[in-house]
Amino acid sequence: MYLHPTLIFQSLLDEDAFGALKVLLNDRVPTVQQTAALAVGRMASFSVEVAEELVRCGILEQLCVAMCASTLSGQLKAGCFVLKAVSRHTPQLCAAALDAGACPALVHCLSQVDAGVREGAAQAVGGLAQHVADQARSLIAGGCAPPLVEALREPEPSLRRAAAAALGELGKHDEDCAGALASVGCIPALVAVLRSGGAGGGGSVGPLTPDVINRVVRAGLSSLASIVKHSPPLAEAAVESLLFPLVLQCMVTESDEGVRRGAAVLVREVVRHSEQLAGLVVESGGIGTCVQYLAGVASLTAPPPTQPCAPAQTAPPSTGVRGGGATGSSVGSAVILGRAAAAHHGGGAPSSLSIAALDQDSSLEASATSFRGAARLPAIMTLGFISAYSSTLALRVIEAGGVQALKDALLDGTELGGKPCEEHVRAAVVWSLGQLGKHGAAHARALAQSDVLRHLMGLLTGTPGDTDDILGGSEDLRDKARKALACVLAVCDHIPALLALLPSAPLGVAKQVLRTLGTIIGGEGGSATARGAFLNCGGLKLIQKLDPTARAEVASHGNLALRNYTQSLGPTAFLLPCASGAMSSVAVGGGDEELGDLVGIINSRYPADVVAYSRPAYGLQLVTAANSRATAVLQAEKNSRIAAREQMIAAEEEQKHQYTV
Repeated sequence: MYLHPTLIFQSLLDEDAFGALKVLLNDRVPTVQQTAALAVGRMASFSVEVAEELVRCGILEQLCVAMCASTLSGQLKAGCFVLKAVSRHTPQLCAAALDAGACPALVHCLSQVDAGVREGAAQAVGGLAQHVADQARSLIAGGCAPPLVEALREPEPSLRRAAAAALGELGKHDEDCAGALASVGCIPALVAVLRSGGAGGGGSVGPLTPDVINRVVRAGLSSLASIVKHSPPLAEAAVESLLFPLVLQCMVTESDEGVRRGAAVLVREVVRHSEQLAGLVVESGGIGTCVQYLAGVASLTAPPPTQPCAPAQTAPPSTGVRGGGATGSSVGSAVILGRAAAAHHGGGAPSSLSIAALDQDSSLEASATSFRGAARLPAIMTLGFISAYSSTLALRVIEAGGVQALKDALLDGTELGGKPCEEHVRAAVVWSLGQLGKHGAAHARALAQSDVLRHLMGLLTGTPGDTDDILGGSEDLRDKARKALACVLAVCDHIPALLALLPSAPLGVAKQVLRTLGTIIGGEGGSATARGAFLNCGGLKLIQKLDPTARAEVASHGNLALRNYTQSLGPTAFLLPCASGAMSSVAVGGGDEELGDLVGIINSRYPADVVAYSRPAYGLQLVTAANSRATAVLQAEKNSRIAAREQMIAAEEEQKHQYTV
C-alpha cells in the first residue's frame, strides 16, 4: 500500500523519531552515530517543518559538539550532511545552526585530511551562507574562508568544485564579504581553478572526464562573477590575476554550454564597473568574442548527456565491533528511519562514504541551459556596457558586427514565424542598441542602415501584451524602446531611414524625426546636398501630409477631393495616441500645431514654388486652374457665338426695314 511521504514523516514525528535518533547519536559505536546522523539529515531535508522540529529537539547542539571532538571521517561527513540539510530551507534555520555551533564544527572539518570530509564541510558552508549576508559574515569571521581557499589547490575535482561554490555563496552578498574573501587570496585561487580545470596543484586522483572538468570550471566562473560584481577594485584584482584572455577563450572554445554562459556572465560583471576595465576587455578581444558568442549560439547543438557518476566505494564491514548484538539492532533502527526519510527522494539509505553524491545542490553552480533567448543576455549586456562608455568603444562594437548580432538577438525566434524571445532579453537588446547609437551620426547611421530603427518602432506600434504581434510587449518594454529610439533619432543623419519611419510613426516619433530632419536640412550645418537628397527621395512631399493645414487645403476643393486624399494615405496612416494610451490609425493633419511648425521650418529652406508643388492640394489647384481656364474659353466661345447671332439678326432686321420702306 502506498503512503504519501508527508504521512510517513508525520508518523515518524508522532513516534518521537528524533528523540530516538538523539539517543543513537550518543551511542558508543561510531557506526551507530554515523547512521543515526544520516537518518537525521534525510528527515531534515524533507520539509521546513521537520527541520524546525529537529532544531527544537536540540539535536544540532549535540551534533556540533560531537563533530568538534571527533576525527572519524564517517561521523564528520554525516554531521556536515545534517547541517547542509537544515540550512537549505530558511534563514531562520541557518541562524539556529550557527547558534548551535556549526561554524567551529565546520572549520574543524575543513582542517581534516580526508577530502570527503572537507567536501561535505564546504557544501555545508555554502548552504549556511546562501541566505543572508550577516550569516555569511559570521562564517568568514569564524575562519571558514582560508581553508576553502586552500581546498581550491587540492587535486580532488569534487572538493575543488565544492570549495569554489562555497566561496561564491560567501561573497555574493555585499562588498564587505567579497573583500574579506579577496584578502585571503580567493580571487587568484579561483582564476587558477579556471586555468587548471579539474586538476589541482597536486595532480588528479583519477581520470578527469570532460563532465568533471566542466563542473569545476562552472563553479569557479560563477563564484568569480559573484565576487567581482561588487566593486571595481575586486574586478581589477581578477584582471591582475590574468583572468583575460582566459575567460574569453572559455566563451567561444568550450563545448559545454554552462561554461560558455558562465564566462559571459563573468565578462559582463567586469566591464560594468568602469571604462578602463571595459577598454582592457576590448583590447583583449572581448567585443569579437561577444559577437561570436551571439552569432554562434543559434547553431549549437545540445551537449551530450553527462556520464553518470561512478558509484561510491563503501567501506568494508568492520570486524571486532564492540557490543555486537546491540550494535546491529541500533544500526538497523537508524537505517530504517533513514530509508523512510529517503522515500521522498526515491532512494535507499545512503552509504557513509558517499554523502557528497546524496544531494548535490544545483544552486551552487551555474546550470547549463539552451543557448536561445535568455542565454544570450550576458553578452548582450556586455556590448551595451562597452558601448555606453565612449563613442570610440561604441564604434569598435559597430566595426566588429555588433549591430547585426544585437538585431538577430532582438528577432530571435521570429524569423520563421515563431514566438519572440523573452521580454527581458528584448529589453536588454533595446537598451544596448540605444547605448550603441546615441553617440553620434556615424553610430546612428549604422543602426539605420541595418534596419534597426524600424524594429525599434515596431515595439511602440504593437499592442501591449498582444501575442499575435511579433514585436509587441509590455508597457515597460515600449518605454525602453521609446527612449532608445529617441536618443538614436536625435543624432541620426540617414535621411532615407528617417523618412521610412514616418508612414507608420506614432506622434512623438514623427515629431522627433521632423526635428532631426530640420537640423539636417534647415540648421546651420544644413547643406545644399542634404536639401537636394531630401527633395529627390520624396521627403518634402511626404512631410507635407503632416501639416495640419494640408487637410484644410484639400477640403476646400470639395468632399470628393477630401475623400480621395484620405484614401491615398493607405492603410498605414500616421499613428496618433488615443486617450487610453493605445495607438490608433487616424487621418493625417489632426490639428497638432507643433507638427505644422516643424514642417514649416523645413519648408522655409526651399523656394515657395517648390513647396507649393509638393503640397497635397497642388494637383487639385492645377485641376481647378485648368477647369477655370477651360470654362473661360468655353464662355468666350459662347459669347462670341451669341454676338455673331445677334449681329445676324440685326442685319436681317435692317434688310426687312429697307424692304418695307
